[in-house]
Amino acid sequence: MRVPTSILWKCPRIDPSAIGRVCPKDARQQSTLLSDAVSLEALDRARPFEEIPGPKALPLLGNLHRYLPIIGEYTKKEWHESQRKKFHQFGPIVREEIAPGYNIVHLFDPKDMEVVSWNEGKFPKRDFFVAMRMMREQNPDVYSSAGVAAANGEPWHRVRTRSQVPMLRPEIMKTYLPQMNIIADDLIRRIRLLRQPNHQVPKLIDEFFKWALESVTYILFNERMGCLDDNVSPDSMSQKYIQAVNQFFQLTAKVELASIPIWRFYPSLSPSYQKLKKVHDFFFEHAMQYVQSKMKDLEKESDSKNMSLMEKLILRGSPGDASIMAVDAMAAGIDTTSLTTAYVLRNLAANPEKQKKLQEEIDRIVPNKSHLSVDGLNQLSYLRACVKESMRLCPTVQGTSRTLDKDIVLSGYRLPANTQITLNYNVSSSQERYFKDADKYIPERWLKSGTGQREEREAFAFVPFGFGPRMCIGRRIAELEMFTLLTKMMQNFWVENNNDELQIRFQLVLMISSPLKYEFYDRH
Repeated sequence: MRVPTSILWKCPRIDPSAIGRVCPKDARQQSTLLSDAVSLEALDRARPFEEIPGPKALPLLGNLHRYLPIIGEYTKKEWHESQRKKFHQFGPIVREEIAPGYNIVHLFDPKDMEVVSWNEGKFPKRDFFVAMRMMREQNPDVYSSAGVAAANGEPWHRVRTRSQVPMLRPEIMKTYLPQMNIIADDLIRRIRLLRQPNHQVPKLIDEFFKWALESVTYILFNERMGCLDDNVSPDSMSQKYIQAVNQFFQLTAKVELASIPIWRFYPSLSPSYQKLKKVHDFFFEHAMQYVQSKMKDLEKESDSKNMSLMEKLILRGSPGDASIMAVDAMAAGIDTTSLTTAYVLRNLAANPEKQKKLQEEIDRIVPNKSHLSVDGLNQLSYLRACVKESMRLCPTVQGTSRTLDKDIVLSGYRLPANTQITLNYNVSSSQERYFKDADKYIPERWLKSGTGQREEREAFAFVPFGFGPRMCIGRRIAELEMFTLLTKMMQNFWVENNNDELQIRFQLVLMISSPLKYEFYDRH
């Protein structure tokens, strides 16, 4: 989780709007990786599953004791660092018996992650968001499906195919870019309004959350929520949404990674699950209000040129499917784009020569603080490189997970079908063996050299938006929002930051828990 203006991710090309279609060259690569990893010969000569290195499990406890407070060597609050630690302890493939009989295999080698990706099939299975899937599947009268984030199999495929065309079409850039310019200008005005004598903005991350919510709401419904208005009360709907999104990620991480998942069997006995259900119901109820409003608009007017994205989703599926897509888009699209933007600004502040180079590009292509156009966005190659390099150094997600329906050989070991597998891009993207000077912020590594060539590297060492049929469906929306705001930021401000390292906690996304003390100086 491409359009002409998107970052040219170095990975095998798949048309994101067409599930299961690949170009001839990639088809040959897919065929090789499919057969080599699952052939009878490979499976017969592979080493046993039990020999995969990993932390030693205790009888009756598995490895649960390793996550206990104080005495445990791993922590779920810093799951991303725990994964990195396992890689350094045990190597590129790690088997972790979480509880007796329940294993997770963690992958850190891009070649293994590529093999898994090519073998995920037409219906890639992800055994995560189980709590959200359970809430929706147990209430079929309310929820038409579990949605693209939580569903698997045919139900996932049905919703995905109906929703991906309007959400991944390149026209989305042209349609919504004018309003994204205006919303970004509103945030620039807010920064000037709230900026203190030390040039810092109190609770800056909250302002980024408001901007992201305002942006995604407009793209979905063609309506402004008013998140960036002055004097927005703490009881406003925008503030409730932002608080609910943060609670959603925090509670989902707590529930999904629970050492003793009592909620799976006795949901009423799990306070965290009940809180998560209230947050989820809040999202869905308000999404349905928007959808019902758009259904009335559809009865009055059927001009496809003026339709909102939500109206297109309603026509391609059902009001229920559209409501779930709205919930998932608003939940997933606020924290991720906000945090990515915050990381980009931090990296630019820490590398003033890169910030200067980016501003020079923007001043040349989008002069006099004018609005960004689609043609201008197509030309901002260094901006795209700056975002891509920041996502490599400071990702907002740890990786992803898959569960395959067949035995497979990874790193010489045989993994049985239905084994949960994690793909840890956050670890591979920071390794020196895949990226020269991996700890440095070098946007130029993503640009063509003077000879027109790009640096060769393992394709799956860095896959920020995922791969294949289950790649991020909101990618185009996220890129549109971030590119527009960063252009406006660089037009208006010189950004500095002289503070300590950010504190990061894991709550599905890698959330910034320390204040953003960036300093914004007006450009003249």
